[in-house]
Amino acid sequence: MYTRPTISSGKLLIHIVKRIIFFTLYSVIIYFLYHTYEKHRLAIPLSIETILGTAISILLGFRTSAAYERWWEARIIWGSIINESRTLIRQALGFIASGDTKENEVGKLARYQIAWCFSLTSRLRNLPVSPEVKSNLSTEEYASLSDHENVPNAILKFMQGHLSGLYREGKVDSYHYAAMDQTLRAQCDNMGKCERIKNTVFPVFYTFFTQTAIIIFALLLPFSLVAKVGAYMVLITGIVVGTFSVIEMIAKYLQDPFENRPSDVAMTAISRSIEINLRQMVGASDIPESIKPDKKGILM
Repeated sequence: MYTRPTISSGKLLIHIVKRIIFFTLYSVIIYFLYHTYEKHRLAIPLSIETILGTAISILLGFRTSAAYERWWEARIIWGSIINESRTLIRQALGFIASGDTKENEVGKLARYQIAWCFSLTSRLRNLPVSPEVKSNLSTEEYASLSDHENVPNAILKFMQGHLSGLYREGKVDSYHYAAMDQTLRAQCDNMGKCERIKNTVFPVFYTFFTQTAIIIFALLLPFSLVAKVGAYMVLITGIVVGTFSVIEMIAKYLQDPFENRPSDVAMTAISRSIEINLRQMVGASDIPESIKPDKKGILM
């Protein structure tokens, strides 16, 4: 996730430079044909491009808005994960009966929750299970994860088993057990919402027709400008095509917030923040440092 109000122009240009170069050279050819060989029939009314450009602007506006809604929904879900993680440990501290093992029982639940957050991050980004998962589980538990396709779901099972054991031992009464179970259910719902965004492809026809419309517009634009602005149409074509391409690229990146890219929701940093909060709540001494944005202002 970008944390600065601006990003380098080079970062944008690297994604669209080929398209800009192509259409700039293309407009040079149109200008050369028009003025050198006097192919005046090449010119077309500017009104045609005006109508097409307006339609593309509306289409890009809707596409960018829809893509941002997906990104923002993902961020809201991870905000809920933060809240539910704190709630679970707060409930454990208040609901589990006092005794010699209470600190261990609550600490174990906190470690499960930390491992779950990091494992969900890895799963959504299609990455190997992170070291934080291994460090918060026992050797046997970590080894058993190899039998599960969905690691976060397996860790939720560990948490459910732990709570059920506390209930059977009488360390948690039925009312408090139901409340904590509801918190686990909320976390399962959050995981499902993330997977829905991850596995639901942004409508392909929407992307296809937007890109096609931009290309058609870029191909026709030099014909509309060549008779009115002369050589300036080369510069204008490059600027207009570049602007539309940047907006389309932004929408493309926002529509997939879990692809291990700089535009991602900062799940690793959020998971670390949850880890710090939970370890402090249970009185642990090994508190890690929070994750800061890198030199480019990117927080993952």
